[in-house]
Amino acid sequence: VADEGQDISPHYLPDGRIVFSSTRQRLAKAILLDEGKPQYDAFDEDRNVETLALHIMNGDGTEITQITFNQSHDLNPNVLTNGKIVFSRWDNVDRNDEISLYQVNPDGSNLEFLYGFHSHETGTDDAVIEFIQPRQAPVGRLIVKLRPNLSPKLGGGLVYIDWENFTENDQTTIPSTGAVGPAQLSATPFEVRTDD
Repeated sequence: VADEGQDISPHYLPDGRIVFSSTRQRLAKAILLDEGKPQYDAFDEDRNVETLALHIMNGDGTEITQITFNQSHDLNPNVLTNGKIVFSRWDNVDRNDEISLYQVNPDGSNLEFLYGFHSHETGTDDAVIEFIQPRQAPVGRLIVKLRPNLSPKLGGGLVYIDWENFTENDQTTIPSTGAVGPAQLSATPFEVRTDD
């Protein structure tokens, strides 16, 4: 089955299964067959790159199941302590062209926005950045790489995000919690520019 798609960013789930991004699009293709339509690969909005979606499989590589659908890409899955999968989602619909953070249950249910849709102008000197490679730090906050969307550089600035109290850099999840922002704090002791 290795030739069925391109697989990247694997991460173990607590139960031994593996979540990963893939162009396989197994469930999307099965739905097409059920509707009597030919199977085809979904491409991004520019119709030149196959779309990456999140998939789950057993630790031995069996029972591969697609759990997300997106016109763009779902990338960098990781597991939160609440059992959900956090990932970077490229939203390239209606000229948004942003990568924000989302979460979903391992069975694909309860997909929801997590952080950053209106916080992209928080790079160095208010440069537009994307939220890439989320990981939960031991202190509970997320550690995320900030980088410009089309940067040829693979690096970026690392920040902690208080995702439990904020949905945006300056917007709390519940105003009455008394949380004081900003939600994003540098995770490095030195300045890393996030403006390309």
